[in-house]
Amino acid sequence: MNYNGHAYVPIRFIGESLGLGVRYIDRDNVISIMNQPTNVDEVTKKAWLIQYRLNVGNDQKYVKELLGQPVAERTNDDMQKAGWRYDISPSSDYHYDGLNIDLKGLEQGKVGAQLIVNWTNESKVDKIELWYKDTKSGKIVTYYVYSDGSTAGAIYE
Repeated sequence: MNYNGHAYVPIRFIGESLGLGVRYIDRDNVISIMNQPTNVDEVTKKAWLIQYRLNVGNDQKYVKELLGQPVAERTNDDMQKAGWRYDISPSSDYHYDGLNIDLKGLEQGKVGAQLIVNWTNESKVDKIELWYKDTKSGKIVTYYVYSDGSTAGAIYE
């Protein structure tokens, strides 16, 4: 589209067609476009996949193709939304039963990252919560995508 002498293009469509990741960062009002990282650890790879490929509205089949089988699942009962938890790069002796983030496990390095995916009644992604330990800084980073598609994140200190 051409408007007031400026060309506007569907950036998500073009970026993803070229194999790039595209996401909107609300706090900065910025569109981030990035290649999938190579020669990096498993936590960095999965964090990128989650931030650039997992979106509100994706179905369960897509999520399993992207990330594999979750380690914990809750069905949509007892007035709670259905949810899945993924543990990324857990140590061999790591065990956690909750369907929430194990902050202690992250701080102690027992698990490199955790992802909670909440589901709508139609089995579509409703909310995304990712916490991971940044391998460069050693700090815990949070990333959220809410039902309306807005995002948030912070460094946990």
